[in-house]
Amino acid sequence: MKFDGEVNFMDAMDVCLQQEKERFNKLILVTWKSIADIKKGIKGEILMTPLLDEMYNAFLNNQIP
Repeated sequence: MKFDGEVNFMDAMDVCLQQEKERFNKLILVTWKSIADIKKGIKGEILMTPLLDEMYNAFLNNQIP
């Protein structure tokens, strides 16, 4: 990191990209968990909540849940 009066834009970009990567990884985890819960709900292993049912119906209709 430079402290000679110049702004190091690559360091700022690295911080931004790291934050976006963390957010995207959280989104992926939520997506995987939701899909796993929908599979279990279809099998009858867990109860289908209204949210899971809405997501399942969106998948069947080729829509974004």
